[in-house]
Amino acid sequence: WACTKWELIRDLFEREDQHQFIVQGASSRKGLTVMEWERGLRSLGFFGNARTCFEEILGESLEELEDLRMRSHDAVGIGNSVRHTVISRTITQGHVVNFEARVRALSASLAAAHTSSAVSRFIKVLLQQRGSLLRAWRMDIDIRGTGRVAFVDFTQA
Repeated sequence: WACTKWELIRDLFEREDQHQFIVQGASSRKGLTVMEWERGLRSLGFFGNARTCFEEILGESLEELEDLRMRSHDAVGIGNSVRHTVISRTITQGHVVNFEARVRALSASLAAAHTSSAVSRFIKVLLQQRGSLLRAWRMDIDIRGTGRVAFVDFTQA
């Protein structure tokens, strides 16, 4: 579902007040709570388990935070204490961008026969538009009727 909606998903994050969070001249974007995330995805037409998606995205950042804590703990000398970081239950646009990159890499590595692969999604679109792959091939892809398709023709199909 998200493969065609990444930009809309990133737009769920609102720009914060320009004077509130300025780091090196760049304003930040507001993080989303699980309730805001669910409401935003529903507004985009997603009716799956938005909470599970939120936890997956958040979990990735929490793993990084835990690794940082462990490295800090290992670096602390005797008598020093580790500073405990408050775990935020919000995801930021940066978290979603990292998750998007991970999903794109996974999607690109899928075998053509896998139901979530780009090939399978392409076939599904062709079947929805024309009813059969042969009809889609003849009407939309092999427009010259040669049995072959030039790259230019394919990208314009």
